[in-house]
Amino acid sequence: MKSLVFTVLLAALLFSCDSEPSQKVLRNGFPYEIYTTNPGPIPEAEDVVTLDLIITNDKGITIDDSREDPIKPVFQIPAKSTPESDRNPLMALLEHMRSGDSAAVFVPLDSLPNHPQSFSGSEIIQYTMVVNSIENPDDYRKRIKAEQRVLEEKELGIAKNAFDSYLAGDLDGDVINVDETGILVKLIRDTGRQKAEPGMGVTVNYFGFLKDGTNFDNSIKAGRPFSFKPGQGSVIQGWEKGIPQIPEGGVAIIEIPYEYAYGKTGSPPQIPPYSDLVFYVTVEK
Repeated sequence: MKSLVFTVLLAALLFSCDSEPSQKVLRNGFPYEIYTTNPGPIPEAEDVVTLDLIITNDKGITIDDSREDPIKPVFQIPAKSTPESDRNPLMALLEHMRSGDSAAVFVPLDSLPNHPQSFSGSEIIQYTMVVNSIENPDDYRKRIKAEQRVLEEKELGIAKNAFDSYLAGDLDGDVINVDETGILVKLIRDTGRQKAEPGMGVTVNYFGFLKDGTNFDNSIKAGRPFSFKPGQGSVIQGWEKGIPQIPEGGVAIIEIPYEYAYGKTGSPPQIPPYSDLVFYVTVEK
């Protein structure tokens, strides 16, 4: 999940285009197509645009598709244009779009410095956008806060039910005893997909509980999933050892003895000394 309002100016899109395509072209030279149009205003300076973004290559392979992600990409129109925003094809395409519109811009790969490895072997990258809403910053913040409260309450209920079932011994799933540390991973959903290895980035949503059922933290209220790289010491040892046991898309309970959590001192005021912890975790990516 992303911060409440941010400007997406992808570094990989800060470039110029010298081609002269036969299609309609944006003001900065990139060819584009409008698929659906609706009445209404186009985005103005500082407006926040929430959309779906589908990235495909010229072989018809989908590289990324936010329609499957509950957290949608968000763009904020700059208050003042900059050389970077002027060169950005996605920002230029938004100048032609209204709420409900869909359109695509076609970007030559050789115009993308430091492009992702998944783009390699392609000549053209297609960015298809579907605008879900156009809001001023205040309205956007109010909507997101309200949606987050509803989502947090819903997800907390699911996590708490799993926590209660786990403590009662009624939760189905295989149990992994990690390296005889006392760290237990109960796989609620095992997708059989790839598990994280040292150095790989991992994105998770989580709810953390004390043994008495107190929810001391969760990723939903932060507005975005939590990301880290196992093996770099950036999280507690219980996560370093437990998260890599869960495959991508998997859901699990991780029970962590205090020695592999926050130790004898705890993490006041939320986590008392000598606290064993239980996490309800979904490995998103």
